[in-house]
Amino acid sequence: MQGILYKLDMLDDALIGRLVKNNEHEIRPQATNSPLTEKQEELRNLLVEMKRITNHNLSLAVDPMIEHRLGRVLQHIEKITPDFHLLDIEERHMIKRILREDLPNLLHSYVSLSQLQRLEQKENVFVAISRIELKILRIVDQMEKMKLERMEHLLRLNKVRYEE
Repeated sequence: MQGILYKLDMLDDALIGRLVKNNEHEIRPQATNSPLTEKQEELRNLLVEMKRITNHNLSLAVDPMIEHRLGRVLQHIEKITPDFHLLDIEERHMIKRILREDLPNLLHSYVSLSQLQRLEQKENVFVAISRIELKILRIVDQMEKMKLERMEHLLRLNKVRYEE
């Protein structure tokens, strides 16, 4: 039932134009001159959708601890967006799956529980989101290492080409 109400809310926003206006601002890159690649655009759209799901679930009183952890996960994924093309295909697929399926399903399931069941499952949901965050942090670290290695390679190449 939760999913149906969410889709109705989304349809209502789309009909009054609020959804389009809100998403235009969030999808557009901040302070970048280069156009987004198709993959970056897809990831941005998924992030916007995940933020929308999060905001919808917050109106249903999701625990503040879980809300904070979820916010951190989304922040880390936003860091990945500009260099999304540097990830290998498995990592890109995993990030998309996290945004498209894993987090929304987890949140919808948690919100659909009774108050007593939520209290019982709060720690498990928190641990699950923390595991997702740790995996994303590993990807961010790998990406930073790849960027550094690429820079070092370019410097070595430059030295070989232009050294007298």
